[in-house]
Amino acid sequence: MRKIALLCVLAAFCSIAYGQKGTETKITEALGSEYLAHIKANNPTLIDYYDFIINESYEIAFYGEEKAMQAGVNVLEINKEQQGKELSTPLSKDTDLNILLYNYTINPKTRKIYRLDNSGYVLIFYSAKELTKKYSLRK
Repeated sequence: MRKIALLCVLAAFCSIAYGQKGTETKITEALGSEYLAHIKANNPTLIDYYDFIINESYEIAFYGEEKAMQAGVNVLEINKEQQGKELSTPLSKDTDLNILLYNYTINPKTRKIYRLDNSGYVLIFYSAKELTKKYSLRK
């Protein structure tokens, strides 16, 4: 019984470490290794905030191509350029998205919706008000 409990605790620590490593990789990819080293040294709790933004600030939904293309639905095409280079990975619901690579805005009170190419999928960013509440509940 002790072995099972120990294995469960070990598995939980490994998944937390793996999630943190993935977040650090995404921060480095988008903002550079110098920035990651800087926040690790000066404000390590910021890594937890980035983890929240990367994993919980949006959802991906299927609207269908027609609805996603309608201008009246407040759906915008997300900018897929990073530092002047076109990103090579096509976006879809299954993409391991590094949201830090994209240009988007978070509205203080309402959700913002961005179209993922012409796929019919959209990114729905939560409002700043929703994110603040969600982040405070995470702690």
